[in-house]
Amino acid sequence: MRIKTILAAIVLLGVGVQAQAGDPAVNATSVSGLSNGSGFFQGDYTYKRTFASNDPNYPNRTDYKTSRLQVAKTGKPWKWFKKSPIEVAALAAVAAAGYAIDELTNQISTPPTSTTYDDTYWYFRVNGVDLGPLANDPAAAKQYYCDTVVGSYQYCSTAGGMSVYGDYQEGSFWYRNSSGTTVYKNLQGYQCGTSETYTCDVVQEGTELPDAEAWALLDPLVDQATLEYWAKDTYDLPRLYPEVAAEQNLLADDVIGAADAAATLTDPLDALDSAPIASTTPEYSAELLKRINDSLQVDAGVPSEPTVDFSIPELPETDWAIESEHTGFWNFLRTTFPFSLATAPLAAIAAPTPNAPEFCYTAVGLTDCASMSMWDGLFSAIRFAEGLLMIFGFYLVMQRAIMRFAS
Repeated sequence: MRIKTILAAIVLLGVGVQAQAGDPAVNATSVSGLSNGSGFFQGDYTYKRTFASNDPNYPNRTDYKTSRLQVAKTGKPWKWFKKSPIEVAALAAVAAAGYAIDELTNQISTPPTSTTYDDTYWYFRVNGVDLGPLANDPAAAKQYYCDTVVGSYQYCSTAGGMSVYGDYQEGSFWYRNSSGTTVYKNLQGYQCGTSETYTCDVVQEGTELPDAEAWALLDPLVDQATLEYWAKDTYDLPRLYPEVAAEQNLLADDVIGAADAAATLTDPLDALDSAPIASTTPEYSAELLKRINDSLQVDAGVPSEPTVDFSIPELPETDWAIESEHTGFWNFLRTTFPFSLATAPLAAIAAPTPNAPEFCYTAVGLTDCASMSMWDGLFSAIRFAEGLLMIFGFYLVMQRAIMRFAS
């Protein structure tokens, strides 16, 4: 078992060791393959991921990934067509269907209607509250006020005459509210058609068209130019819709999108082969060790040493198109005593040896960043050797000092 562990460590070192990288900068650079759907449009969004020049693992590395995303068409339908390439055609379609558009609210509604009442109607008001055109029945007007304006009351007195002055009349009435208090009001009436104060023209607002019906009216007009307008800004870059921004954040964290995973991946280990994800789960680590041990299995009946291929296998393909790559293992060694003596002697003596970073291993078609026991021994040996060297150096310095003092 010890032989297998040592051989596995050699194989992993041959393949390459890399430290965990920091978060890169990710930006959506282009979108293509646009199509329209019911309640959404979709397209292939290409993201560019760039690592900083001082990144410890991937300095100046740049790679790309394309994700097909659905963007929800939220809000009022007219918002999506206003100022679009088909705005004129959409306006014509709305007008032909008998609807009007409120440019401020983006509402599509039936046109407002206006009704003019003749002189058989009177425009009634109660202490400045408009009741509107009603039949010439003051008692009914009083009851209408109690029912619609007061609402909750104990009693409404509709009796009492009105004083009429041509096209104007007025009178008083009272009601007892819900708490038992008597309230007095003044009723005024203006004859429709003859009064110069009120002409009795009543405008009724139109009925808003439900969004689903509005989309059914406008969606058939959508063409490729409209999709381009929806998806891209004036600089031909993807508009940062919530869905686009969410995918961008996922890729910055080096995590494959949930939609991609559900559509293309079933086995978590397969996901590691096809996406730049580092797993540290016990199940993954166990599977990695199992595959390494299986690849190094030795027949117990053969006493000879196993044959190991020390060539570096090709890295598994990922869904990122990689332009350059750099590992951080040698960066670690440069900061570890005694190798650090070559670059920073004083810092190497004064500062403790850094702990071993969490490593990512690529071997037998797998990538993992879980810590393994074999590395614990390796770095313990490095720290032990460093301790011996420091003790020996201290001994030499003290011996020289004592000899100089004695002489």
